[in-house]
Amino acid sequence: MLFRDAAERSIQLGFLSTANWRDRVGKAWGDDSRNAEASKRLRELNSGFRLTDSDWVLLEGHFDAAGPKWLHAVRETNRQIGFVHKPADATEYVAALLSNLTNGGVH
Repeated sequence: MLFRDAAERSIQLGFLSTANWRDRVGKAWGDDSRNAEASKRLRELNSGFRLTDSDWVLLEGHFDAAGPKWLHAVRETNRQIGFVHKPADATEYVAALLSNLTNGGVH
């Protein structure tokens, strides 16, 4: 449970960090509403984000709290929200994250 909680916190911190970054990018590119929409979606995902048992089973073997591959995958998955994918819930987010971790999306 300890590692699962750490993974959730890592993802949640990533949501907030990326949402703040999207806010800054949105100010620079005010005519592109995707940044504001992405920021809003990241904050919605963060609110009450919990990994299900089945989500954790998929991620457990990839989780390394300080590992560069994990951190890069979370960052890239979050940056893709609103542009490459629009996850409706934690399970869809985990699918995108897992794809970045396993399909060559992140090195």
